[in-house]
Amino acid sequence: MKKELKKKSERNYFIIQEAWSKKDLETLKDYLTPQLLDAWQTKMNWYEFQGRRNELTNIKLIKQHIVNVYDSENDDEDYFWAYIEGMMDDLTIDEQNQVIESYDGVFVEYWKFKRLGNRILLDEIRQQDEYEN
Repeated sequence: MKKELKKKSERNYFIIQEAWSKKDLETLKDYLTPQLLDAWQTKMNWYEFQGRRNELTNIKLIKQHIVNVYDSENDDEDYFWAYIEGMMDDLTIDEQNQVIESYDGVFVEYWKFKRLGNRILLDEIRQQDEYEN
């Protein structure tokens, strides 16, 4: 089971990162829980209001493994956490196409995926220090 979860979360990682960068809410609807989709849509609207955009390129997944699985009797409560070690060019760009923030190092995040029917959806992302404390 962990092997299948790992494969799904790896596939979803690339799709979600690319869709975020393109502000592609239609694609994100198929990969995020409604709560996370709402939060991300709010964030995208805030960026737009500020005249900014967030571009992610050269997206890489260095390491990934499943660190915690919760299999409830009621399948609607199933979830798992994936350790994600990645790298990408993460740019915040203003209306004049000036880079105002950039990051291109390695990052560690923990992604929580939740079962919704027969789909596995991203429900939460925590930074390394938020997960391990």
